[in-house]
Amino acid sequence: MTAEMSIQVKSIIFAVFVLMFIALLVSFIRGRKLRESYAIVWLGLAAFMLLVTLLLPVVLWLAKLTGIYYLTLIIGSVLFFFLLALLQISLINSTHSDSLCRLSQEISLLKQKLEAQEQGKEADQAEKAQEDVSSKEG
Repeated sequence: MTAEMSIQVKSIIFAVFVLMFIALLVSFIRGRKLRESYAIVWLGLAAFMLLVTLLLPVVLWLAKLTGIYYLTLIIGSVLFFFLLALLQISLINSTHSDSLCRLSQEISLLKQKLEAQEQGKEADQAEKAQEDVSSKEG
């Protein structure tokens, strides 16, 4: 088996694993286990990995041009996209954190209003009871 054929076999095996990963992502999206905002990043990463695998001659040409080995180029590219995925997740978490803070403040205000209404009702009931007692005595 020549080196070029070995690389082609490895590329096919890697492409199969990437396609299985895409199928897993799609099943998570359909089952509502993965939100669309996260899924876009992961599908983009998978599509890039599949593209790199299928366009092996272009990747080898880039490796020769830049002096970076094939495996290093793939690992660097995948790490870059993982960083983008982590950035996306951080942005979404920041948005959710702000929403949580606002919601907890609103709940606190509503709780105060409810307690004030309950105290007002108790005061009205006590006043009514006092009036009933006064009217019965008089």
